[in-house]
Amino acid sequence: MLKSMLKNKKVAAVEAVTHGFIAGMVEVAYVILVGIFFVVAEAIFPPSSELLVFGSVALIILLVFSAALSLVLLFGQPLSYLMEGKKAEAKECLGAAMLTLFGAFFLILFMGIILSNSTL
Repeated sequence: MLKSMLKNKKVAAVEAVTHGFIAGMVEVAYVILVGIFFVVAEAIFPPSSELLVFGSVALIILLVFSAALSLVLLFGQPLSYLMEGKKAEAKECLGAAMLTLFGAFFLILFMGIILSNSTL
């Protein structure tokens, strides 16, 4: 009986970390899409244009949408674990998501530094 209980805890921990990793990767993909939107939006709404107001409104709407989506992606599953009384799984899931974002940040930063130095 004890062996089956420990096995279930390991499976739950792996599942929680997997959920966190997937949430982090989806968040990274969304951030990349938003970055691409910024590049495209600069061409659509140039700063010297009278359409700048529309660009500003679009940016604020995107900010609000991004905050809501990020809240659901990063905190939805850990909150679900907490509501079920699974504190350890909630911590592991949130930790995996944050670690994924942290790793993606440094990977992109490192790639940017390498690419900027190679074009000099």
